[in-house]
Amino acid sequence: MLPERPQFLLIQTLLLIFSVLILWIFFEIGGTIDLQLIYPFIDD
Repeated sequence: MLPERPQFLLIQTLLLIFSVLILWIFFEIGGTIDLQLIYPFIDD
């Protein structure tokens, strides 16, 4: 079972890095998607 652990950690690390890059590219702060997602939670 020990040989599977490094492979699992590698896959999880790569998925985490990929997710961060996707969020960084598509969900910029103050962008259209960000404003649409936060709009229901703020008062006029």
